[in-house]
Amino acid sequence: MVFSGLCILCMRCNLYGLYDTEGILRVTCSDKEACFAYAKLFELSSIDFSLMPLSDIIDDENN
Repeated sequence: MVFSGLCILCMRCNLYGLYDTEGILRVTCSDKEACFAYAKLFELSSIDFSLMPLSDIIDDENN
């Protein structure tokens, strides 16, 4: 995805992953509240999922 001449994946982002009880990644978001909204949409109770921070995406210039 390109935005203003920059690849959005090249920008630094905090990402969160929502996993179900079987360990399957259901959704990734840069906003915790969006992950919780996903869980609510699919009627997942708090014991049916876990929210984990994922590694930051950092462009090659910062490595």
